[in-house]
Parts: sequence; C-alpha cells; structure tokens
Amino acid sequence: MWFGVIILILLFLTYIIYQRYVPVPGVRDVHSSQLKEHEDWIYVDVSDEQFYNVEPNHLSIIQLPLAYLKRHHNVLGEKSIIVVAPDRAAKNLSVRILKRKGKKVKGFAIKRAKDLETEQHCRPC
Repeated sequence: MWFGVIILILLFLTYIIYQRYVPVPGVRDVHSSQLKEHEDWIYVDVSDEQFYNVEPNHLSIIQLPLAYLKRHHNVLGEKSIIVVAPDRAAKNLSVRILKRKGKKVKGFAIKRAKDLETEQHCRPC
C-alpha cells in the first residue's frame, strides 16, 4: 500500500521536474542581441507583467505572461513563434504549452542580466 503511494509521488515529482528543467528538443537558442524584426515570426514575452519593458522597442513583442498562455494562445495566430523568457524554467514550460496547443515554436531567447538592467522601471536620479 505505502509502496504504491511512494511510487505515485515519485512519478508526479519526476513529471514536474521534467516539464520545468529538461530542454525541449528542436527549439534553438536565439541570443537576445540577434533578435530582429521578421515578417514570419512572432515574439512572445512570457515574463510577469511587472517585468515588461515599458519603453518602446524595435521589435513588436506580444506580452503574454506564462500564467495566461494556456487561455490566450489563440491571439498568437499561425506564424512561427520566438519565446522571450526570463529564465530557462519559464522557457521550457512556455515552449511545451505552445507545442501542445499546436503552435510552431522556432526558438527562444532568455533575458540576460545585462538586458534586464536596461529595462528597469525606476531609474536612479
């Protein structure tokens, strides 16, 4: 009896760890300095709302937090997607969700620490 419960708990934990930390095959890394406007790609920023870039950017990025991705994936259309994520766990979860919903994920970009420094909401005087 207890052995079965322990096995179920271990399987559940393995599934959670797999989804968050195992990279998705076939999705390439696009360094944030290589991001450019492309007519066949959509850039999706899955950061939390308080970490969005408030200044205008040269890219047209759809800002859709990871928590809203399952419900609002239909606003992304049929173009290939480049996921812009704050960390690797969010990237892996986002790519898995989008692929499960039938979207074509072309690549991902992680917001590096130096990129985040330039996107601060409050700048020192």
